[in-house]
Amino acid sequence: MSNEEGANVNGGVGFYGLLTIVLITLKLAKVIEISWWVIAGLYLVPFVLGILALVLALGLLAVLKLYEIYEERAKAKRRAKRTN
Repeated sequence: MSNEEGANVNGGVGFYGLLTIVLITLKLAKVIEISWWVIAGLYLVPFVLGILALVLALGLLAVLKLYEIYEERAKAKRRAKRTN
């Protein structure tokens, strides 16, 4: 399938979607005996990984900003010592 610019566009169910469909089918056929919470929880895995990546990125940005502030203050102290 391609869009207007001619680039390939792939769509589909994906790994977690396919796994969920298989588990629901097996659960309804009474082949497996797992909780519905486990099946529903599969949708939380990508969400939790995304939130974790966001928190890590924001934490890294905060540390870098704090380091930048520290360096500015250290530079100002060095300049103040030179003028005295």
